[in-house]
Amino acid sequence: MYFFHYALDDNTIKQIKDEVDNAVVKSNYYVDDKVSDISTTKGKQYHLNDAGAIEYIPTALCKLNEIIYHALPVSNCVLKSAWTVYGEKGAFHTVHRHNDLADICTLVYLDVEKEELPHKHGAFFYFLDGECKTHHPMTGDVLIFPATMWHGTYPQSTDSRHTLNMDFSYEGNIYQ
Repeated sequence: MYFFHYALDDNTIKQIKDEVDNAVVKSNYYVDDKVSDISTTKGKQYHLNDAGAIEYIPTALCKLNEIIYHALPVSNCVLKSAWTVYGEKGAFHTVHRHNDLADICTLVYLDVEKEELPHKHGAFFYFLDGECKTHHPMTGDVLIFPATMWHGTYPQSTDSRHTLNMDFSYEGNIYQ
């Protein structure tokens, strides 16, 4: 198991955020958490790959491929799914892991309001080596972890948070 944390500069984050916002407007593929089986609760989730919106977010795709290549000895990464979530006050993600279609999960925090009590609100949690660990996100954070890792978030107390999630598959074995 692995868990990597990177940070993107402000200009890259702004460019990715603008591209994602544009992709949402062009595709408008909203996923209702009351109808669909998704981990997002009290947030607006939009699929970006199902509606062909992936063409509108080239900076994210390029940058995440660079980061994955730097973090893991893998080649031929292929995007399997992409979505963005606009979290609202009280939003969270139930504990889950991703489907068998992907190997690598990436999570980019595009806009994060500062939590007054980050140890209680808005933290990303994950299970690694038999322990529950947390990450307190900031704008620009990029998290990379295996699709089989159980993870979720605690409810946020802030009014908004915006994330981009992209899952990839690869060829080969990263543990060789």
